[in-house]
Amino acid sequence: MQNFNIVLMKRMFTEFLILDLDGKDKSEIMLNISGFAQEKGLVKDAAVLYQQFLARERQRGIGVVPGLAFPEASGIEMSRPFAFILCRTRQTVVFERMDMSVRIVLVSLFSVRPDAMCMRAMAKLVGLVRSPRFCEDFLKCGNEEEVYRAMARSQEK
Repeated sequence: MQNFNIVLMKRMFTEFLILDLDGKDKSEIMLNISGFAQEKGLVKDAAVLYQQFLARERQRGIGVVPGLAFPEASGIEMSRPFAFILCRTRQTVVFERMDMSVRIVLVSLFSVRPDAMCMRAMAKLVGLVRSPRFCEDFLKCGNEEEVYRAMARSQEK
């Protein structure tokens, strides 16, 4: 039987995984994520999303820890209240503000201010991607199903 957390992860990420995100710098990464969100029908206008990423960064910066970045945008017109996009960059990208190399990006998108349920989901996802075991496995995954298996392995005690 599948772990409930993994079933939840699959529901959140089905169609919202990018395993080979192109971009030589943070700006290209954010631009390509914006285009992906529009292609998947999450947002109507990629340019608006990209501008929201930039505005959020000017206000509070992008959360970055070694190997991971956590950009977010809120108050945007979306097809659902919130969404998360999990990305692995094709190559290491330096997020210049923090001067840290990143390969994994967890994007949080909100149409309205996040509620408690949304924040709990986000906390679980952040915990997952901060797991060294998951990060190591995720960087090797070749497809979506391997990503879900990596999620399951990282939940094992």
